[in-house]
Amino acid sequence: MRWVILPLAAGILAVVLYRTEKLKRSFFLLLLVMDAAGVLLMAREQADGGKTAVETIARSTLESGGTVPLEVETESGENYSVDIAAPVRRYTEDEIEGLFDQTESRLDAVILGKNRSFDRVERNLNLVRKVDSSPVSIEWYSDRPDLIDFDGMIHAGAPENGTEVLITADLSLQEEERTLKKKVRVFPPKESESVREEILKEADRLNEGAGNKSAYRLPDRVGGKKLIWYQKSSGSGTILCALALAGVLLGAWSEKERKNRDLERRAKQMERDYPEIVSKMQLYLGAGMSMRAIFRRISEEYRRRKKRGGGVRFAFEEISRCAYRMENGITETDAYEEFGRRCRVPCYRSLSLLLTQNLKKGGAEMLPLLEREVQNAFDTHKRRARADGEKITVKLLLPLFMELAVVIALIMIPAFLTI
Repeated sequence: MRWVILPLAAGILAVVLYRTEKLKRSFFLLLLVMDAAGVLLMAREQADGGKTAVETIARSTLESGGTVPLEVETESGENYSVDIAAPVRRYTEDEIEGLFDQTESRLDAVILGKNRSFDRVERNLNLVRKVDSSPVSIEWYSDRPDLIDFDGMIHAGAPENGTEVLITADLSLQEEERTLKKKVRVFPPKESESVREEILKEADRLNEGAGNKSAYRLPDRVGGKKLIWYQKSSGSGTILCALALAGVLLGAWSEKERKNRDLERRAKQMERDYPEIVSKMQLYLGAGMSMRAIFRRISEEYRRRKKRGGGVRFAFEEISRCAYRMENGITETDAYEEFGRRCRVPCYRSLSLLLTQNLKKGGAEMLPLLEREVQNAFDTHKRRARADGEKITVKLLLPLFMELAVVIALIMIPAFLTI
């Protein structure tokens, strides 16, 4: 049941992130649907043992240039892997010779296959037609096709002490060719290789003269043994669950980034509104209003402006909340402290501290302190505006340099063309 770990982890993580408000509801539901679909696909694959029984395969697959990897099981429980069999550049002579050299240097390691050395070949050789991404084509020949054919398959018949076979590789690219010869010592094949050979021979016999049929028949019995064919699972359920898990992580990260951007935008807006707020407080305090009444007055003005179509201003929203809390019985000291904590911007925290301290002292020195705070707020606002202007100037340099590059190109290109 280890296959359930991945979808279970994805589902639990999605639920935890959604409950902690780190995933949107729509994204959360989409990920759950993906995870559930992945579980169903994986369960179906596991019910078939990770394999799907087949009796035929589409002939178009065989003609596509690749191979179809299949597994075959005898009635006695033996399992075998069987593969049932796709812009042109002109190279210079030196390049072709270099490609021939590269192919030749890598060929020995490739064709050896599962054999330990060429002095003892008892498993099929990997006589490839291409080496990696090289454009060089390779054709193989054997002086003993009864022991090793051009596909590298070894056949029964070699003596116990082995026999020497010469295999030849014709390398070709464009009109150039090179011939390589390799001597190998062939021994009787392993039992599994013999069974594969029998299966492929029987498959060729069944489909002989059936080139126009749409399906390639697979033998159901070889050497008196019944064969059961399977096509390997694509693993689509696992992939879907993995995508769901990746989506959970990506969604949590994107939601966190979105919240950070929202907090940054909120903080910048509140900093811009700070000079206006403290100047209003100074004006109303000079007119003889109490700080509690000032909060209520600013809140009422904001609500009227909002009804006339004004947008949401986060600082004024917090002032309205503070005024509402005081009207509902909370003490001024607690309301101002809560106001500073909720704003989470340094200038408002300083204002909160200023209000609570002067409230404890009786509020006699509040007006001159507010006057200094207003002056500091406007000075800070000017410095911030100047810094923002410098940033915009730097951003404008890129299009200026691009225009300069276009002008230089318009001047230089005609000059070079007239030379």
